[in-house]
Amino acid sequence: MKLSIAVALLFGIIGTLSAKTPTRRPTPYPTRYPTTQAPTRAYLPATAPFNITKLSEQEVASITASETEFKASINVDTEEALVEQDSIPLYAAAPLETICCVNVEKVYKNADAGTVDLDMSLAVYYTKRDAVNNVLRGDVDDFKGEMQERIRDYLYEKTNITSSAEFSVYADGVYVEKDGCNAFTIFITAIIVMIATIF
Repeated sequence: MKLSIAVALLFGIIGTLSAKTPTRRPTPYPTRYPTTQAPTRAYLPATAPFNITKLSEQEVASITASETEFKASINVDTEEALVEQDSIPLYAAAPLETICCVNVEKVYKNADAGTVDLDMSLAVYYTKRDAVNNVLRGDVDDFKGEMQERIRDYLYEKTNITSSAEFSVYADGVYVEKDGCNAFTIFITAIIVMIATIF
Protein backbone atom coordinates (compact mmCIF):
# COMPACT_ATOMS: atom_id res chain seq x y z
CA MET A 1 0.00 0.00 0.00
CA LYS A 2 2.82 2.40 0.96
CA LEU A 3 4.69 1.54 -2.23
CA SER A 4 1.59 2.29 -4.33
CA ILE A 5 1.22 5.69 -2.66
CA ALA A 6 4.90 6.47 -3.20
CA VAL A 7 4.73 5.53 -6.87
CA ALA A 8 1.55 7.55 -7.36
CA LEU A 9 3.22 10.53 -5.66
CA LEU A 10 6.28 10.18 -7.89
CA PHE A 11 4.22 10.18 -11.09
CA GLY A 12 2.19 13.12 -9.80
CA ILE A 13 5.35 15.13 -9.26
CA ILE A 14 6.69 14.17 -12.70
CA GLY A 15 3.42 15.24 -14.32
CA THR A 16 3.40 18.55 -12.48
CA LEU A 17 7.00 19.39 -13.32
CA SER A 18 6.70 18.35 -16.93
CA ALA A 19 3.46 20.30 -17.58
CA LYS A 20 3.69 23.19 -20.01
CA THR A 21 3.94 26.69 -18.58
CA PRO A 22 2.81 29.93 -20.26
CA THR A 23 5.39 31.43 -22.59
CA ARG A 24 7.01 34.51 -21.13
CA ARG A 25 7.51 37.63 -23.16
CA PRO A 26 11.14 38.16 -24.09
CA THR A 27 12.87 40.77 -21.96
CA PRO A 28 14.04 43.89 -23.79
CA TYR A 29 17.23 43.86 -21.72
CA PRO A 30 20.24 41.62 -22.36
CA THR A 31 20.84 38.84 -19.82
CA ARG A 32 23.70 39.38 -17.39
CA TYR A 33 25.01 35.84 -17.57
CA PRO A 34 25.67 33.63 -20.59
CA THR A 35 23.33 30.68 -20.93
CA THR A 36 24.83 27.19 -21.07
CA GLN A 37 23.40 23.92 -22.27
CA ALA A 38 21.98 21.86 -19.39
CA PRO A 39 23.77 18.54 -18.82
CA THR A 40 21.71 15.43 -19.49
CA ARG A 41 22.91 12.75 -17.05
CA ALA A 42 23.47 12.63 -13.29
CA TYR A 43 26.30 10.09 -13.49
CA LEU A 44 29.12 10.16 -16.01
CA PRO A 45 30.86 6.99 -17.21
CA ALA A 46 34.58 6.86 -16.49
CA THR A 47 37.43 4.46 -17.22
CA ALA A 48 40.85 4.02 -15.68
CA PRO A 49 43.69 1.53 -16.26
CA PHE A 50 45.17 0.15 -13.01
CA ASN A 51 48.59 -1.47 -12.84
CA ILE A 52 49.84 -3.83 -10.11
CA THR A 53 53.51 -4.73 -10.33
CA LYS A 54 56.24 -6.52 -8.32
CA LEU A 55 53.97 -9.48 -7.65
CA SER A 56 55.47 -12.82 -6.67
CA GLU A 57 54.57 -15.99 -8.57
CA GLN A 58 52.55 -17.09 -5.56
CA GLU A 59 50.59 -13.85 -5.54
CA VAL A 60 49.77 -14.08 -9.24
CA ALA A 61 48.74 -17.70 -8.75
CA SER A 62 46.49 -16.68 -5.84
CA ILE A 63 44.82 -13.98 -7.95
CA THR A 64 44.33 -16.47 -10.78
CA ALA A 65 42.82 -19.09 -8.47
CA SER A 66 40.30 -16.65 -6.94
CA GLU A 67 39.88 -14.08 -9.69
CA THR A 68 36.19 -13.42 -8.98
CA GLU A 69 36.94 -12.69 -5.34
CA PHE A 70 39.92 -10.53 -6.32
CA LYS A 71 37.82 -8.46 -8.71
CA ALA A 72 35.11 -7.96 -6.08
CA SER A 73 37.75 -6.81 -3.61
CA ILE A 74 39.21 -4.34 -6.12
CA ASN A 75 35.74 -2.94 -6.83
CA VAL A 76 35.05 -2.27 -3.14
CA ASP A 77 38.56 -1.00 -2.42
CA THR A 78 38.48 1.40 -5.37
CA GLU A 79 35.21 3.03 -4.32
CA GLU A 80 36.22 3.26 -0.66
CA ALA A 81 39.72 4.55 -1.46
CA LEU A 82 38.32 7.26 -3.74
CA VAL A 83 35.83 8.66 -1.21
CA GLU A 84 38.51 8.59 1.50
CA GLN A 85 40.47 11.21 -0.44
CA ASP A 86 40.11 14.79 0.77
CA SER A 87 38.97 16.00 -2.66
CA ILE A 88 36.07 13.53 -3.00
CA PRO A 89 33.08 13.50 -0.60
CA LEU A 90 31.05 10.34 -0.03
CA TYR A 91 27.87 12.13 -1.08
CA ALA A 92 27.81 14.60 -3.97
CA ALA A 93 24.14 15.47 -3.42
CA ALA A 94 22.56 13.37 -0.67
CA PRO A 95 21.33 10.70 -0.99
CA LEU A 96 23.31 10.40 -4.23
CA GLU A 97 26.85 9.12 -3.75
CA THR A 98 29.80 10.60 -5.63
CA ILE A 99 31.03 7.24 -6.94
CA CYS A 100 29.02 4.19 -7.96
CA CYS A 101 29.05 1.15 -10.23
CA VAL A 102 32.80 0.44 -9.91
CA ASN A 103 33.70 -2.65 -11.92
CA VAL A 104 36.77 -4.53 -13.13
CA GLU A 105 36.09 -4.97 -16.84
CA LYS A 106 39.21 -6.94 -17.79
CA VAL A 107 42.16 -8.55 -16.03
CA TYR A 108 45.53 -9.05 -17.71
CA LYS A 109 47.94 -11.30 -15.78
CA ASN A 110 51.63 -11.87 -16.54
CA ALA A 111 53.18 -14.32 -14.10
CA ASP A 112 56.65 -14.03 -15.64
CA ALA A 113 56.70 -10.24 -15.26
CA GLY A 114 54.81 -10.32 -11.95
CA THR A 115 52.15 -7.90 -13.12
CA VAL A 116 48.37 -7.63 -13.17
CA ASP A 117 46.72 -4.88 -15.24
CA LEU A 118 43.08 -3.95 -14.78
CA ASP A 119 40.65 -2.09 -17.02
CA MET A 120 38.29 -0.30 -14.64
CA SER A 121 34.92 1.34 -15.21
CA LEU A 122 32.93 3.49 -12.80
CA ALA A 123 30.27 6.19 -12.68
CA VAL A 124 30.94 9.67 -11.31
CA TYR A 125 28.39 12.24 -10.16
CA TYR A 126 28.64 15.03 -12.69
CA THR A 127 29.48 17.87 -10.28
CA LYS A 128 32.51 15.92 -9.03
CA ARG A 129 33.90 15.05 -12.45
CA ASP A 130 37.04 17.19 -12.18
CA ALA A 131 37.79 16.13 -8.61
CA VAL A 132 37.60 12.41 -9.43
CA ASN A 133 39.58 12.89 -12.63
CA ASN A 134 42.36 14.69 -10.76
CA VAL A 135 42.50 12.08 -8.00
CA LEU A 136 42.63 9.15 -10.43
CA ARG A 137 45.41 10.84 -12.40
CA GLY A 138 47.39 11.38 -9.22
CA ASP A 139 47.36 15.18 -9.41
CA VAL A 140 45.99 15.49 -5.85
CA ASP A 141 45.64 13.38 -2.69
CA ASP A 142 47.06 9.85 -2.42
CA PHE A 143 44.70 7.38 -4.07
CA LYS A 144 47.72 5.38 -5.27
CA GLY A 145 49.06 4.91 -1.74
CA GLU A 146 45.66 3.95 -0.32
CA MET A 147 45.04 1.35 -3.05
CA GLN A 148 48.55 -0.07 -2.71
CA GLU A 149 48.05 -0.63 1.02
CA ARG A 150 44.67 -2.28 0.45
CA ILE A 151 46.02 -4.61 -2.24
CA ARG A 152 48.97 -5.62 -0.07
CA ASP A 153 46.59 -6.41 2.79
CA TYR A 154 44.44 -8.53 0.50
CA LEU A 155 47.45 -10.48 -0.80
CA TYR A 156 48.77 -11.03 2.71
CA GLU A 157 45.42 -12.51 3.75
CA LYS A 158 45.52 -14.87 0.76
CA THR A 159 49.17 -15.97 0.93
CA ASN A 160 50.20 -15.19 4.53
CA ILE A 161 53.33 -13.54 3.08
CA THR A 162 54.13 -9.83 3.33
CA SER A 163 53.57 -8.32 -0.11
CA SER A 164 55.81 -5.88 -1.98
CA ALA A 165 53.20 -5.23 -4.66
CA GLU A 166 53.08 -1.72 -6.10
CA PHE A 167 49.98 0.00 -7.45
CA SER A 168 49.69 2.76 -10.03
CA VAL A 169 47.21 4.30 -12.45
CA TYR A 170 48.14 4.98 -16.06
CA ALA A 171 47.26 8.68 -15.96
CA ASP A 172 46.96 9.18 -19.72
CA GLY A 173 44.36 6.41 -19.85
CA VAL A 174 42.00 8.01 -17.32
CA TYR A 175 38.82 9.28 -18.98
CA VAL A 176 35.68 10.83 -17.48
CA GLU A 177 32.95 12.03 -19.82
CA LYS A 178 32.03 15.71 -19.68
CA ASP A 179 28.24 15.56 -20.02
CA GLY A 180 25.97 15.78 -16.98
CA CYS A 181 22.34 16.19 -15.97
CA ASN A 182 19.75 18.90 -15.44
CA ALA A 183 18.02 19.75 -12.17
CA PHE A 184 14.84 17.84 -13.06
CA THR A 185 16.82 14.61 -13.62
CA ILE A 186 18.65 15.05 -10.31
CA PHE A 187 15.37 15.62 -8.47
CA ILE A 188 13.68 12.53 -9.92
CA THR A 189 16.79 10.40 -9.35
CA ALA A 190 16.89 11.49 -5.70
CA ILE A 191 13.19 10.61 -5.19
CA ILE A 192 13.66 7.16 -6.73
CA VAL A 193 16.68 6.49 -4.51
CA MET A 194 14.75 7.55 -1.37
CA ILE A 195 11.75 5.38 -2.27
CA ALA A 196 14.02 2.40 -2.90
CA THR A 197 15.64 2.97 0.50
CA ILE A 198 12.29 3.15 2.33
CA PHE A 199 10.73 0.10 0.70
